[in-house]
Amino acid sequence: AVFFTCIDSRMIPTRFTQTNVGDMFVVRNAGNIVPHSQHFLDELTTNEPAALELGCVVNDIRHIIVCGHSDCKAINLLHKLQDGEFAS
Repeated sequence: AVFFTCIDSRMIPTRFTQTNVGDMFVVRNAGNIVPHSQHFLDELTTNEPAALELGCVVNDIRHIIVCGHSDCKAINLLHKLQDGEFAS
């Protein structure tokens, strides 16, 4: 599988998936975000498309997992940015 998860140190994918190191392609970023490719036309901008291509096209992986967690600071911040008084 290609496994997207947060960079939060509390997230340890191999612990709660009961997998070993090397069993999955793990991509970690703030908020476990997988940006839409149409918003990033230059593939050098992010590593998420590279992980998907390597896993799904080159290695024929069929499972993509996006795993979030409660009280994610990155997602909380994105939510707060919708507030006109909070965001500049």
